[in-house]
Amino acid sequence: MVVYLPYVEKIYLSENVFVDIKIYQRDGQPKFSLTLVKDNKRVICFDNHEGKKPHKHIKNKIFDYEFESVDKLIADFYGEVEKFLNTNK
Repeated sequence: MVVYLPYVEKIYLSENVFVDIKIYQRDGQPKFSLTLVKDNKRVICFDNHEGKKPHKHIKNKIFDYEFESVDKLIADFYGEVEKFLNTNK
């Protein structure tokens, strides 16, 4: 998959579940926020907002995330989304 920046997408997976993706560059570095929202609550988020290293939120826990590339970021995010959706039907 080739992703051109900026990349912004909102995908509804059902009436109450959607993915919101924002990836852009600032000062030559990728900045990102990839979020899964269910019932108006963030349940998964990969981001690297100002002053913080890349990390991911899975439900209410925060984990470090090793950013390698935009393509891998998207694949890793959707991997977590798939796991969540398969266990929370």
